[in-house]
Amino acid sequence: MDTLPTSQALTCKLKLLLDKEQVDAVRCTAQAYRDALNHASAVAFASGKMSQGMKLQTLVY
Repeated sequence: MDTLPTSQALTCKLKLLLDKEQVDAVRCTAQAYRDALNHASAVAFASGKMSQGMKLQTLVY
């Protein structure tokens, strides 16, 4: 008999009710996140399109 999964993923869609200061903070955080991803992407591309996570992590941290 097949075994049942021991964990389950649940995806939720939320609407945040933020004041102006919180909106600015979330935007700033999102921009920093995108900048970090773009940096990691540029490093991976410069390294011959590296896709090995551990090696890429050592290069970008």
